[in-house]
Amino acid sequence: MQAADWIATWSFVVAAISLIAALVSIYIAVYAVSKSNKNSSVATMVTLNEAFSEAWRRLISSIKAVQCNPQCEDDRYMHLSELMNLFEAACGIQNENSLSGVSKELIDDYLDETLNMIVGDEYIRSEIPKMLTAPTTFKHIKKYLKSKRNLPLRYIIPVEWYEL
Repeated sequence: MQAADWIATWSFVVAAISLIAALVSIYIAVYAVSKSNKNSSVATMVTLNEAFSEAWRRLISSIKAVQCNPQCEDDRYMHLSELMNLFEAACGIQNENSLSGVSKELIDDYLDETLNMIVGDEYIRSEIPKMLTAPTTFKHIKKYLKSKRNLPLRYIIPVEWYEL
């Protein structure tokens, strides 16, 4: 074998090894991004869960406070507004498919249950129209509801929520 043949053979071997190393690197990068995405989804889900828990606690406390002292009505409305803003943010996160895997499924189930509680509560149902101050108010909630249209109806959304 001549020197040129040896150089060509070794060049081919080095190129093949480089290709294998590049493919392994790509696989590792894809795996790392996938794991990172799942970890981020879990962190977002846990954060939303804690925020909803706190928002519900504040709203329930303010509802009880109004029963004892009607002057606390403003606090109750403020806590409901905060809960609805959090629900809006969670719907926005779900609408843009920011979550993946089990986190996405759990948040979707939680949003459905939250919507059931919101629609099922007479006080909340009566206060939401007061919050609709612009056509874009709760636009992510409306978009989330539209994404659920093909599913069996578990709740009926009051018409006045859509009137703006």
